[in-house]
Amino acid sequence: MTQRQGRISMNSALEETRLRGLHWRVWWLSAMGVFLDGFDLFIIGVALPLIAREFAPSPFITGLIGASAVLGSVLGGFLGGCFTDRYGRKSLYLVDLGFFIVFGLLSAASWDVWSLILFRFLLGVGVGVDYPICASYVSEFMPGRIRGKMLIGAFSFQAVGMLSGAVAGVIILHLFPDSGEVFRDDVVPRIDIIIPQTSLNTMLAAGNEQSDYLWQATFIFDNGTIRDTLENVGFRLRGNTSRYAAKKSYKVSFNT
Repeated sequence: MTQRQGRISMNSALEETRLRGLHWRVWWLSAMGVFLDGFDLFIIGVALPLIAREFAPSPFITGLIGASAVLGSVLGGFLGGCFTDRYGRKSLYLVDLGFFIVFGLLSAASWDVWSLILFRFLLGVGVGVDYPICASYVSEFMPGRIRGKMLIGAFSFQAVGMLSGAVAGVIILHLFPDSGEVFRDDVVPRIDIIIPQTSLNTMLAAGNEQSDYLWQATFIFDNGTIRDTLENVGFRLRGNTSRYAAKKSYKVSFNT
């Protein structure tokens, strides 16, 4: 038997073999990797309201927090494909697992929004690296006649991970119920309106009484439990007689 015939015979044996314990272990590890990918990408949506309460980020920063892991996964997918061929799947899989553990813990210990964005981005790199590793493991180890089914089955665990993220959110909110009601009978909420002194002086200056120009103000809501900030709120004088009176009335616009 020639070397070529030996390779053909071995490949045929691998393609036609029955599923054994090794096949199932490889498939299960790959499926669990995809499960973690789905969980990590989805759980941030559950956590964002709590993050917003803790750090009070702007809408842009809130979006960046949510997108950081997805952006990292794009880079990770590219790097994973390159490094898997160079360093091997096993070595890169162990490094990838380290990314999940280290940056998952660091994300939980973030001290501000920028550290959270950084750690979530690096966690996303691990998510992206995981996809080509898992896909190549399943594609190469599974018999050809069921390879497509096993690959689809493994990647369907991303949906299971996303569902688990939602369940985890429900459990967390049940164990640690939200006690920060916006309206409470025993607390009078406070709203601070901050406007630059120069803008206020111009708005109240003689000759500007009839101006409907909207000046930019910042609103800070605080009821002792929740503290939230809303920026770029329109603020101007309103009414007829109050424009010239000592006691002024003001109009607020959130469509600026």
